[in-house]
Amino acid sequence: MTSLLVLLLLSSLSFGSERRAATQPAAALRVRLGENFTLPCPLLVGPSSTLSWYRKSGGQSPQLLVSFRPRDVSKVTYGFGVHPDKVVVGGDGSMLLRNTEESDSAFYYCGVTEEEKEEETPGS
Repeated sequence: MTSLLVLLLLSSLSFGSERRAATQPAAALRVRLGENFTLPCPLLVGPSSTLSWYRKSGGQSPQLLVSFRPRDVSKVTYGFGVHPDKVVVGGDGSMLLRNTEESDSAFYYCGVTEEEKEEETPGS
């Protein structure tokens, strides 16, 4: 059976009140066509964080796959053309890609957006 190469770039960015970036080397996974695979996100996610998964392949711009709050995976926003039967997210920030195809051969990475807290002003 034919396999495809999936590269997981464990690179993560955080935006909002705290700005930080952490990068780990890319990990290459070989997956057989038609199989499922799970990608872990190495980020620490706060209670008001939104986690997003992206895919980048062959000279194209990054494509948003999903955005969600790990504490409530029932509310998932899917990127354009991404179907819930293809991508499933977990409360730990992981992403499951189902029934792999050759077009799934790409770099995958996750990012976190921290919701900024509004500062309270005295007397309000």
